[in-house]
Amino acid sequence: MQEPGELSASLRSRLLNLVLLETDDYLVIDKPSGMAVHGGTGIRLGLIEAVRQVSTDWAQAELAHRLDRETSGCLLIAKNASFLKSAQDQFRAKTVEKDYLALVHGSWPSGVSKVEAPLLKDALGENERIVRVSDEGKPALTRFTAEQRFAEATLVRAAPETGRTHQIRVHCQFVGHAIVGDDKYTAREIAPALKRITSLCLHAEKLSFDDLKLGKRIEVVAPLDQQFLRLLEAL
Repeated sequence: MQEPGELSASLRSRLLNLVLLETDDYLVIDKPSGMAVHGGTGIRLGLIEAVRQVSTDWAQAELAHRLDRETSGCLLIAKNASFLKSAQDQFRAKTVEKDYLALVHGSWPSGVSKVEAPLLKDALGENERIVRVSDEGKPALTRFTAEQRFAEATLVRAAPETGRTHQIRVHCQFVGHAIVGDDKYTAREIAPALKRITSLCLHAEKLSFDDLKLGKRIEVVAPLDQQFLRLLEAL
């Protein structure tokens, strides 16, 4: 296993500014698009390795869940083993609520409020996986609401009730309205105005979970970043 890279002062400052909520037990970070959550092939310093170097208080940090590299938004990080177990138990029990905003190609059908289609992982080269809808796959359910309609695209809210790899991306493509900027699960037809967009337009806006120590429900919201907002304004 390769050693993680060294944290720069600028990245340390950036990570501190991305903290949406911190307690003695966990952090919620507004993960930027383009940052991998952990190191791997060709990536010496993922977000979690960087977080562990920010301070001694974060040295034992572990991911409570994952986001795709190109997805931005709420990421829950445990600061100790006790909360990590609590968070993982909640994810398994499906009591963690996650809301995403996605800009999809075309006009989202008004009659489609949920997509229930099983997903199967396939190998796509040595270190890459692709997911497809298959009867042999695991059950997957995502609920959708159209938030705002544009001439060539729709901003939808997606609430996955299962946590399969690339679930929202594949379900959007399955309905015929792939996410704008998705180069893996692509649209069949792309409007000229959307061809220039190369970044994945998927944002983990809201995360809700139980803080058992405080005895209350926690809800954290990550606002859309300026790039995503400017893109919407230009449509």
